[in-house]
This record gives sequence, C-alpha cells and structure tokens, in this order.
Amino acid sequence: MAVVSRPTRERLLDAAAEGFYRNGIAATPIDAVAERAGILKGSVYYHFHSKRALVDAYLERERTRWSQWMAGLAAPSLDPRAQLLAVIDGYADRLAEEDFRGDPFLNAAVELPHDAGVGAHAQRHARELHRLLASRSAAAGAPDPSVLARVLASLLYGAIAAVQLGDRRGARAACSAAQLAVVEQCPVTLRVAS
Repeated sequence: MAVVSRPTRERLLDAAAEGFYRNGIAATPIDAVAERAGILKGSVYYHFHSKRALVDAYLERERTRWSQWMAGLAAPSLDPRAQLLAVIDGYADRLAEEDFRGDPFLNAAVELPHDAGVGAHAQRHARELHRLLASRSAAAGAPDPSVLARVLASLLYGAIAAVQLGDRRGARAACSAAQLAVVEQCPVTLRVAS
C-alpha cells in the first residue's frame, strides 16, 4: 500500500509554523520553510504568492487552532465557574511546557508592529479570547462579565509575558491571581441531585 503524504500546502504551513514560532517571522526565510517542508522554493510561491500570504495563512490557522483549544478547555460537562477555572488551568499548563515561546499573535504583532494585517490577526484573537471569557463569566454569574473577562485576559497575557521574560514563578502567580478573581467574582453553583 502506498503512503499518501500530507498535501504540500499543509506541509508548508507546518514548516512555517515551526520556524515562525521558534525563530520569528523575519528570521525564517522562505528558503528555510521550503527546506523544512522538503519541497523546492518555487513550490512555496505556487501555494502562497508571497511570504506575507504565508504569514497570513499561518496566523489564520493558528487562530483556528487556539480557538478550538480554548473552547475545548471549558468542557460542557463542567459548571460555568469550573469552565472558567479550566481555561486558566489550561493556560497554566501550556505556559509550563518547555517548548512554549509565547502567544503566536502577540509574537507576530511585536515583531511586525507596523503591519496592519498582523495587527488585525492579533486583535481578532484577543477579541475571541475576551468573548470566550465573557460568555463563561456571564454563565458563572459574574456581576460584570466583561470586566472580569478583561481582568482574566490581562492576567493571562501577563503570564505569557512573564514566561517569555524567563519568570515562570511570575507566570504561575498571574494564573493564580486569575483563579482568585474567578472565585471572588463567580458564585458557587450547587447541583441538586434529582
């Protein structure tokens, strides 16, 4: 039976994601992406007309992956407060991983601050995080779900920055503060057995 390889476009996106996330967008030339994907440089331009188009496709795919990951952290079987705490725990776990190098959207926005397209990807990701946290906060009974969502997002972004600065204890403290904010703002819901 012949082995069917992944489509070239996916191999290119995988190679770009590895290089962009590990080394940065500017430090990852198209040649390196092509070599990592095991294809000729010209094939990159067949699938993506420019490096900029490849960056857009990478960020869009990362946004989809992060959205699915974030939504998956808050299992529907949990009560709303536990869902919020699960999101924070998921971030804390991810931040503790050895290969964690930050949020790909923040990384790209910092690296390319004058690129409106990259900024739009980062803003869209931030809005999705806020919506997720606000909807879970509302379901958990927070008095002002939007404010709690902003506090939680700020603490999570602070935890990410702490890891990138080599301060893993600071990252854990930020995640703990986020958990305390949830406990303080969201009442415990008791389930009554039927």
